[in-house]
Amino acid sequence: WHKAAAEEGLDPQAISKWGRVTPKFPRSWLPKLLGLRHDKKIRYNFQGGGMSPYTRYAGNYKYRRAWMTEFAKTHFDKRDFLRWTDVRPNSTKREFKFSYTPLGEFDYSGR
Repeated sequence: WHKAAAEEGLDPQAISKWGRVTPKFPRSWLPKLLGLRHDKKIRYNFQGGGMSPYTRYAGNYKYRRAWMTEFAKTHFDKRDFLRWTDVRPNSTKREFKFSYTPLGEFDYSGR
């Protein structure tokens, strides 16, 4: 953020609060970004916690878990990537000891 403002000759203190919290990329990054390959191999990508029923946030995850699970079942295929980060079959911690069945070939949870 500060590099982007500096490259444009902007005073960070003169930028609105909204402008200060909005991500910005420096102009010097543009050639590198434009030079990236644009042939996508993965359409959808989800990685995050939410499957463990034992974490202190389990109740908050209930809606997200249901929504993401249904979305993945409906829309994901071998071109996509799903990984629930709290699926850890080899863990000895209680919060990671629960039954989990992968949703499809796109599901890399616990690997």
